[in-house]
Amino acid sequence: MQRSTRQTFPVVLAAIVLAVTSPAAAQETDGDREEATALESGDWRFDMGEPVEDSESRYPPRVETALVPAPDTKIPPPVDDGEGPGILAEAGIGSFSYTGELGDAMSAGTAWTVRGVWGVHSRVGVELGYIGATNPFDAGDAQFLGFGGDSTLANGGEAQLRVSLAEEGSLVIPFLAGGVSYLRLDSDLDAFDNRQSLGFPLTGGLNILAGDRLTLGARLGYHVLTGIIDEEFPGGDMWSTLVTIGATF
Repeated sequence: MQRSTRQTFPVVLAAIVLAVTSPAAAQETDGDREEATALESGDWRFDMGEPVEDSESRYPPRVETALVPAPDTKIPPPVDDGEGPGILAEAGIGSFSYTGELGDAMSAGTAWTVRGVWGVHSRVGVELGYIGATNPFDAGDAQFLGFGGDSTLANGGEAQLRVSLAEEGSLVIPFLAGGVSYLRLDSDLDAFDNRQSLGFPLTGGLNILAGDRLTLGARLGYHVLTGIIDEEFPGGDMWSTLVTIGATF
């Protein structure tokens, strides 16, 4: 009897262990089968890297990473957008005429200029320029004043503070300017030879940004001439009318 019990006990113990572990194993196997079935049936999928999940799926979405081509790394060339102060180099031609004693002795003549402007895009800028002119003597007035000869040559320079009246980014830039100038007259006549004057120019004009660099302009100036340098400088002031062409940087 005792021997029979010893032989039966291991069999009963094995049966109990098998009964306990079989449902969990079966459940795990069923879960694996359901997952495999879900993957095969397409319960969840991805489109353009964004998860799309069917309403009946019990699996959380997973994000896939797609390879994206590298962007074009070329650096575009710089574009002139009008920003910054802007530098203008220009040259022009026009006419000079005098008032007072100078105007009585000489007719209107040809004028020319070369100048540089710093701050063409700014509200306030600076101009530095050379200006020259040649004016023929008027025969009748010269006879009355006791002068003779053909013409006089004027050379000088000017520095002006310039104020822009344009809106930001405008292609047409009206401006006002004023400053100080130096003028020297040379002639075969003693009265107009080696005469020097300190002047005060007042200028109004405009610049037109006509192209990538091309800049057109026009300016009207009145120069108050004084005898500060030369007390024998003939009396009178000067008008200048100029049209210009240049390049902006």
